Amino acid sequence: MAMAASAAKTSKDPEALKRELWGWYMYDFANSAFFQSAGTVFIPLLIDGMATEYAWSRQGNARPKTCADLKDDKLPETECVRCVEGYGSRIITLDSISGLQTHRGTATLRLPGGINPTSFFF
Repeated sequence: MAMAASAAKTSKDPEALKRELWGWYMYDFANSAFFQSAGTVFIPLLIDGMATEYAWSRQGNARPKTCADLKDDKLPETECVRCVEGYGSRIITLDSISGLQTHRGTATLRLPGGINPTSFFF
């Protein structure tokens, strides 16, 4: 008697089985899309940021603030990083007397093994 009751509980009608399979297929589809987008968009950005911070700390320096951050904080835009057309990211120095801006290259960052940290960004 107990055997017949348990067999009745485990057997499903074909329509219920079809709906359950459809639910699992949709779950797998949504989960795959999430993993794919995280793996191709967010994880490279995270690794690039972590590698760049590590490379700056390895050289014993703190990463310079961007000039836009200093401007937002209403601080003088000196010793900050700004993109200079034709040169890329440069450190901007502001002469406090003349107001003249000069720019110089940032340090060449290297990770162990000579890897450039920006090579992680695809």
